[in-house]
Amino acid sequence: MVATPAKLADPLPNNQVGMGMEATPVQRLMVTRVTVQLERVIRVHHPTKILSSLESQNDAEVEGISAKVKMLKDITIAIGDEIRDTTHMTELNDSFDNTRVRLRGNMKRMLRMAESTGVGWRVWLGFFFAVFLLFFYVWIF
Repeated sequence: MVATPAKLADPLPNNQVGMGMEATPVQRLMVTRVTVQLERVIRVHHPTKILSSLESQNDAEVEGISAKVKMLKDITIAIGDEIRDTTHMTELNDSFDNTRVRLRGNMKRMLRMAESTGVGWRVWLGFFFAVFLLFFYVWIF
């Protein structure tokens, strides 16, 4: 015997319920089938609702993690830029050190030259200052 939805929906007519009439074995079988089918529907749809809820929670978590990964990527890029800038600053610092060493060497050679000529370094400084003033005067006027 095949159960149709109409038979499953109304296994016991309203006029028989509570009127002292006993349900027939066929009606009891129909009620049992309806109960089993409803339990199957509940088992099938209930996990689907739970799975959809879990899926939406999972999507929210993925969005949060994606935002955090993007933030970490931006921080990593900023750190890389800072390291490159620091490297440039280190190269600039090395360049200044080399220039300082060269100037110190030139100054020592100038002082030796001034001492070897018998003229003091103050006289040479005055001479270079006078030459500078001459060039400055020509440049201005």
